[in-house]
Amino acid sequence: PSNLDSPGLRMWAVISEKVAPCGFLTAADQPIVDLCCRLWGLLQQAMACAQSDPMDKDARASVVAYTSQWMACAGKLGLSPADRVKLAPATAKKKDDGDEFFGATG
Repeated sequence: PSNLDSPGLRMWAVISEKVAPCGFLTAADQPIVDLCCRLWGLLQQAMACAQSDPMDKDARASVVAYTSQWMACAGKLGLSPADRVKLAPATAKKKDDGDEFFGATG
């Protein structure tokens, strides 16, 4: 996707290469994948600001807020082992036209 920054593109690669082939994602998940990748980029920027000036209260608050929101999106996508357990098994997955977009086979 051309609308993502470098950290967002790296997150997109992780999701498309590691999570999508598990069969959890469909075309309907594209908006949350996009949001997760954008939040990851914002979180990385906020962390860089907080590291350059640890006393900057706004930078620290941004890190906390972006972390919280990213964790919520990441959980919905199964990016942690505990979250993946909650998702439907790949064997129950139905064919979806968006699978090719997300890199899944089947």
